[in-house]
Amino acid sequence: MSEEEARAIAQQAIGDQKIGTFLDFSSFYACFHYNPETADVISAGAGALFVHKETGKTYQTGSYQPAAAFSDAYEACGDLLATLSSTVELRGVTEAFDRKKAVIQVKDELSRSLEEARDLIDQVLTDTAIRIECRSAWDALDTVEKFHGMGVICVQLWSNQI
Repeated sequence: MSEEEARAIAQQAIGDQKIGTFLDFSSFYACFHYNPETADVISAGAGALFVHKETGKTYQTGSYQPAAAFSDAYEACGDLLATLSSTVELRGVTEAFDRKKAVIQVKDELSRSLEEARDLIDQVLTDTAIRIECRSAWDALDTVEKFHGMGVICVQLWSNQI
C-alpha cells in the first residue's frame, strides 16, 4: 500500500482531526493526529494510529511509548500492543553451557533450593522449555543476559506469548 492510500485510510479513521506527522515503518504507517480546535491548548496529542501496509487495518494506540516500540513489538511477536513480560523461557543450551553457574543462577533468581534448581536445569538439558517468572520486565531482561553468558538458550516472552 502506498503512503497516499494509507493517509486516506487514516483520515477516514480519525474523522475531523488533522494528520500531523506520518511515519513509515516496515509493516505499518504511523499517523499522529490532533484536534485543530484544541491544538493551541493541549500540546500533546493521542498516540499514533497505525495503518497496516498489507491489510489497511487500523490500530489506535496510546501515547505511553514511542511509535517505534509498537512497530518493534509487532515485528517481534505479531502483536502491535504487546509488551515485554517478566517471564523468561529457558529453551536449551549451547556448547558454552556452564551447568554449575546456571544452577546457582536459577537457585538465586527463583529462591529455590539447590536440588530444585538442579532439577529445573536438568529439564532444560532434556530440551524441555522451562518458564521462570522474574520480578519485573527489567529483571527478566537482566536474567536473559546472565543466562546467555552461561550458554543457556533463553528468551524474554512478550505479553501475548504467556
